[in-house]
Amino acid sequence: MKKKYSVLMSVYAKEKPEYLQEAIESMLEQTVMPDEFVIVKDGVLSRRAGFGD
Repeated sequence: MKKKYSVLMSVYAKEKPEYLQEAIESMLEQTVMPDEFVIVKDGVLSRRAGFGD
């Protein structure tokens, strides 16, 4: 049975959208590609971050 590799990331409403982009790019550049990303938002994110309400 293949092991599943997941990445959990919390995104805070007051952080710059650039930080989210950098974090996702970093995860995609890892040696072991995750099977899934779980991104949890804390509060309302701006549209610039790429998330709607």
